[in-house]
Amino acid sequence: MEQVVVGAVAAGGVVGGIAIAQWLIMRRQLSWAAWWLPASVLGGLVGGAVTLGVWDVVSATGRETLGAVLGILAGLSTFGVVQWLLLRRVTQAGWWVLASVAGLVAAGPLGVGVLGHLIGDGGGFGAVYGAITGARFVAAIARRPVSGPAA
Repeated sequence: MEQVVVGAVAAGGVVGGIAIAQWLIMRRQLSWAAWWLPASVLGGLVGGAVTLGVWDVVSATGRETLGAVLGILAGLSTFGVVQWLLLRRVTQAGWWVLASVAGLVAAGPLGVGVLGHLIGDGGGFGAVYGAITGARFVAAIARRPVSGPAA
């Protein structure tokens, strides 16, 4: 249980920073952008809890590597799905979950591992995640017939 709480708090905080940057871009494009920040923080909280919960449960069976992989994929997918709930009326928004997971997965080795040496771990993580999800977001809103959040 302790791992679930730690995961929720850590992921909720990191995602909060990312969501603020995304909101700064969205707020002029989408009338419902104010919902992005709370939805993203909620997604981070739930995703972090799912990540460490699955990781802990599977690792308890003696399969630590499998627990880490399954936990991370489940948590990142949860985060992407929560954001998708807002984006779902935007054209091709289903790709957001994949872009979000790909961005978060790539941000570890590329953002922290490579760019982290140049601009700091947080900056590198954010730059890689932002580039991948930003490209998907721009493509989605370029074709949007949306005026409000999904009901």
